[in-house]
Amino acid sequence: MSVKERLFSPKKVWCIVTITMLIFGLMSNSFTYAVDPMEVSLAVLKGQKGTTVTVPLTVKNVPASGIYACSFWVNYDPKIFSTVSVTPGELIINSKDFNSNINSTSGFVAMTFESPADGSRIIKGDGTLAYIKLTIMSNASDGISVLSHNLSRTSVYASGTDEIIGVSYSGGVVAVGNAAIPSTIPTPTPTATPTPTTTPTSKPTSTSSYTVTSNPRPTTTSNSGWPTIPSAQVTPTTPTTTPPTGGFQIPKDITTHWAKLYVLRLMNMGVVQGYPDGNVKPDNNITRAEAVTALMKSIGYGVAPNPEFTFADKNEIPNWVKGFLKTALDLKVVGGYEDNTFRASRNVTRQEVVIMLMKTFRFEPSETSKVTLADESDIAPWSKKYVNTACNLEIVKGYSDNTFMPNKNVTRAELFTMIAKCLEYLEGQ
Repeated sequence: MSVKERLFSPKKVWCIVTITMLIFGLMSNSFTYAVDPMEVSLAVLKGQKGTTVTVPLTVKNVPASGIYACSFWVNYDPKIFSTVSVTPGELIINSKDFNSNINSTSGFVAMTFESPADGSRIIKGDGTLAYIKLTIMSNASDGISVLSHNLSRTSVYASGTDEIIGVSYSGGVVAVGNAAIPSTIPTPTPTATPTPTTTPTSKPTSTSSYTVTSNPRPTTTSNSGWPTIPSAQVTPTTPTTTPPTGGFQIPKDITTHWAKLYVLRLMNMGVVQGYPDGNVKPDNNITRAEAVTALMKSIGYGVAPNPEFTFADKNEIPNWVKGFLKTALDLKVVGGYEDNTFRASRNVTRQEVVIMLMKTFRFEPSETSKVTLADESDIAPWSKKYVNTACNLEIVKGYSDNTFMPNKNVTRAELFTMIAKCLEYLEGQ
């Protein structure tokens, strides 16, 4: 090999080019240096029995893009803490941007934040995002109680679609009584989200008739009971039957909606498909046909083959619901009316949808309720036990005036939220 060839071999040329680029980069100061990952932490502290401790949830190393939206799910031991409350931290400029949900039965706190669409209240700095107040039971044993992040329910977004990745999560600890604070804090592990199964291997035997009494009370048979209602029909808008893929576009009409995270979860599961125009229409009333479809999909039941009905209005039942309706009838989740109609396009009320929910997820009706409602006398006898169960499990709640409003129509967002809460409850068991 000649001197020229040795001096200008490909390897040496590449080295020269690389070194030149490095020198130029240093001179022009054009490097993008790695930044520390964003951190989400829960405090570690001591607490005496019978007292209330306040655990801040803090964020650190917030990227320059800021936090447009986020959701955090913190698990706690309901056998240690009797009452729990959540308040927004100093990073939340407007409390309306912050929402929380507490499940004292399963023991978790779900928190969400979302800036307005114009980005006017994006979180730009480090600090406290929320305060979790927990009251330690007076009969609690001395020991360490861990507060952990459920990573399958946790996410942070820089915009409506861009997720911030590589976030580090640190759990919290409450050292009860004489227990010492541990030197090592447990780190959370991702919790797998159950995937709905396909059509069950065995189905309940189909019953030939589904009737409703007119007093209104359910029949004494094992079939679902529904009250007599006016014959007026509401023309439905048929949703598309094509489920979204993992990369679906977030519908514009839920960008700032209070039920956004619940709706997105069901969209990701293929339960909610939206309409041909790309919207979900969360504030529209939901029909019996739409409710049946969402409920059957949420528990993984497939479409029954060759569905046939004897309803007088069978020709008015949309094709997209027929397979799911057959499955729901077999499961006795829904029934027809005393005039042998199904009324697929009729809007469902709160007490009606609660029955459908409880039967779909097989929650047993309860004789008593932990909640006293101001309009309890308005709840029909045929739905009261199911409403009791839904309230006891915190699937549904009363309104600010302590009423349940059993005859109020249910919106699509409300049903999707109820379904998501049922799934959350089961996952916490």
